[in-house]
Amino acid sequence: MGENRRDRGPALQDFLLFDSAQVSDLSSELRQEVALQTLVFDDAAVLDEVEMEFQQIYRLTRASMFCNWKVHSYPNQCESEIFTPASHASFAHALWSLTGAVSYRMVRFACTPMWFKNLQLHRLPVPWSVNPEQMEKWLAPHAFQPGSSVEMQTQGWASPRDNDSLVYSINRQMLLVFRTEKKLLPASVVNQVTKARALEVEEQQGFKLGRKQMRELKEQVTDELLPRAFSIRRDTRVWIDTVHGWLVIDAASQAVADDVLGLLVKSIDQLPLSSVRVAQSPVAAMTEWLLSGDAPAGFTLDQDTELRSAAQGNATVRYVGHALDVEDMRRHIEAGKQCMRLAMTWDDRVSFVLTPSLTIKRITPLDVIKDASDPTAQNDDEQFDSDMTLMTGELARMFADIVEVLGGEQGDAILQAAAA
Repeated sequence: MGENRRDRGPALQDFLLFDSAQVSDLSSELRQEVALQTLVFDDAAVLDEVEMEFQQIYRLTRASMFCNWKVHSYPNQCESEIFTPASHASFAHALWSLTGAVSYRMVRFACTPMWFKNLQLHRLPVPWSVNPEQMEKWLAPHAFQPGSSVEMQTQGWASPRDNDSLVYSINRQMLLVFRTEKKLLPASVVNQVTKARALEVEEQQGFKLGRKQMRELKEQVTDELLPRAFSIRRDTRVWIDTVHGWLVIDAASQAVADDVLGLLVKSIDQLPLSSVRVAQSPVAAMTEWLLSGDAPAGFTLDQDTELRSAAQGNATVRYVGHALDVEDMRRHIEAGKQCMRLAMTWDDRVSFVLTPSLTIKRITPLDVIKDASDPTAQNDDEQFDSDMTLMTGELARMFADIVEVLGGEQGDAILQAAAA
């Protein structure tokens, strides 16, 4: 199973279906393979119904919105796998159409290695004198609770290791999990039911409903359907480095990061958080590196970049998997373009993409890091400890080097100037 999964590559959105009992029986090896979206149905009978419906669709048609969905059997492990369309909404609408209201939970299994993929960086005091017990007390009043039947969305802190603790800690590094649960009620479903209900009312009353009446009817339909809507859970990991003063959110979306920060501020009174301010603009630095063709010491330039012009209607040039020829870069830069994204590798150990906001995307540990993972780990807990220690140690060093090649932090410069 593992080889087939890797051969398919990471581009597909994988949705695996389990019932709650099956999840607890998954081996640690399978959990490492099943690292993407997993749908967990609390009712095994509902799971059976969903699977039968999808298998029937697969047998009878390859058309319309179902053409991208396939079902595969994995004996003794799970029943079926669905490659979904890109949109959760279309997936939800299909389930609704096939089976009526179906409740499921979307989870992500921790995989090995457990590296963050996208890093939103924030600064804390160095060091930050907070221990896991204190953090636990702060988070506990805001622990995640499943939403009621009428709540559209809920959020809170969840356990990083599926136990009673909201804080995982090792070597003064803490891991938190921000969980959201959102009822997925597709607008197309609401509109469809509202339209049918409006026709019934019009037949009874003999006249067409006005705009206000349609709006009220739509609100009524939404209230009726919401308790039956399925819920999607999404976890966002947060790493707190109390030694070096970093707070790192594993999110590519700024909106998701803002939600995490909002709950952190609500949970921790007077959270001493600040933005990372470096002396040199990342845009200016990345543009300079492209212009010279030379990366700063300890880094190499990879083959992905994006140059954008502030004038000329934001004209943009992207290189993907293409050699960054110095003359080509010079021509674009002299035409007024600046580097907005640059793929780099740090110390032959970690590759990433740097952005103007210092959000670090597409983190990928290279083979030298993967080989450093503890081969003697006896169980999941030991492996998780090893991976967490390795990731936090490497990334903390990388952050320090990135800050250094960008001229250091402005606060450091101010302190040095004052001392002089």
